[in-house]
Amino acid sequence: MQCVIAFLLLAAMESKNMDRLIVAQFEAKKPLYGVYELQTSRNFPHPRLINQPDIIYNPAMKDGTHIMSYCSNSLKSHEIADKITSKLTNITPRAHFHWSENIEPEMDCWKSLKFVDSPEEKIDDNILSKFSPEMEKKRTNQVILNLAFHGIIGVDGVNREYAPPKAEQPIVVTLDQPMELSSLLLNGEFIEGEKTAFGQEALAWYQGHLHLFKRNCERNAWLPVTTIGYEINNGLLIANFINVNFPEIINNWKNYYKKCAKYKEKLKRLTQS
Repeated sequence: MQCVIAFLLLAAMESKNMDRLIVAQFEAKKPLYGVYELQTSRNFPHPRLINQPDIIYNPAMKDGTHIMSYCSNSLKSHEIADKITSKLTNITPRAHFHWSENIEPEMDCWKSLKFVDSPEEKIDDNILSKFSPEMEKKRTNQVILNLAFHGIIGVDGVNREYAPPKAEQPIVVTLDQPMELSSLLLNGEFIEGEKTAFGQEALAWYQGHLHLFKRNCERNAWLPVTTIGYEINNGLLIANFINVNFPEIINNWKNYYKKCAKYKEKLKRLTQS
């Protein structure tokens, strides 16, 4: 039996453009990760698309993050993914659009960055911690990262892993301020994995995508495990995380929705961890 894992995000009424479906698969030779725009239905694609038996399809879904596996004894995982997403629009390259934007602070930040980067100012480095308190208010980590994800600036420094790789941006900001990850995640929430001797992993919505983060036993900081900026390569890591932490949603179909709901117990605010 081969499977794919699907994640459904249903945002609040005022944030419908954040609704999306993510599909990840286990097939190492053909890794898959895709973000898809929902069409008319705020629900998972119907299991009958792959003739999946013994599933009670839930027609009404509440706002929040939901999870479902699609499995088949006759189809390969990439074939399953093709069938359940055949009528959906792939938005993977632009999944970050309108995710956490804040137009006015971003414009203020951009204007001030251009000012300090001008030849007349003779400032070689845009190092976040060196700016005045008033300037820093315009340059929160969230605002800097939003500009980076839109390709307007590049990010360097100890926290560069939270931003996409630098390209040819004329302005590069050294992001050296402490990262409060909870402020960057959707609702400050994550899906928590089991603790091991090597640390702990968690899955969270970050800039329109699902990303894995990890903290070791010696530090409280959560660092990205999946690659930010090259999300299409992250499917296997995400699928394996679910398989390791929630194997009951894949191994059999008995009491399927009850088992799927178990992961909700792992969903908590990062600030409470």
